[in-house]
Amino acid sequence: MLVTGTSMLESKRKRFLVGLTIGFIIWQVPYLASYFTSGKNHMSLSGGWMTWVSVAGSVIWAYYLIRMQLESWLLRKRREVVKALNDEYIRLIRTRSFAAGFWVLMVVIAVLFPLSFWVDISTSFVLHAALFTGVVSSTLAYMSFEKE
Repeated sequence: MLVTGTSMLESKRKRFLVGLTIGFIIWQVPYLASYFTSGKNHMSLSGGWMTWVSVAGSVIWAYYLIRMQLESWLLRKRREVVKALNDEYIRLIRTRSFAAGFWVLMVVIAVLFPLSFWVDISTSFVLHAALFTGVVSSTLAYMSFEKE
């Protein structure tokens, strides 16, 4: 029963991560695109469809975040399952995905910094791109390492 319950919860964790990642990407890409389409006021997204796409992405992200948090609260009462889900292998995957996200982030910064000498790039865009890159690359790395 523990093996079946653990494998079911592992597949739920994968679904939550996929949903969170897709929602985050859909939510943030219109904002990143708005730095190039809206001029100085990047918060007013060009065209109404970008706003609705971003809102839909934030709703997807919030839905999976709330579901994941509710699941974790329910799991706290089942200590043996929590230990099985958070073993050394999973902790290693988390560490490796954080490291992968860090190096991808460093590459993005290494590309954007010299580019800023020739192209006018706002500081807020660089920070937003760094946040986006860090979150998405770490999550994608986690999902790819978990498949191994």
